[in-house]
Amino acid sequence: MGSDYDSLIRAFELCDPLEEFRSRVLRRNEDQENDGAPTSLHLDELNPDDWNILREIMHILQPFRK
Repeated sequence: MGSDYDSLIRAFELCDPLEEFRSRVLRRNEDQENDGAPTSLHLDELNPDDWNILREIMHILQPFRK
């Protein structure tokens, strides 16, 4: 459980850089010709509700980390 908690802490630390990376790749892909199919990054997107759920899970796991 500690490693799950640590992974969530790291994900929140890297949230902004990951989102910036994802946005850059999506913009680059949109500039190139494609067939309109969603890329894997579109399918792996975390929306604000997902981040809120992860935050709740992190708070639940926190006592077990100690």
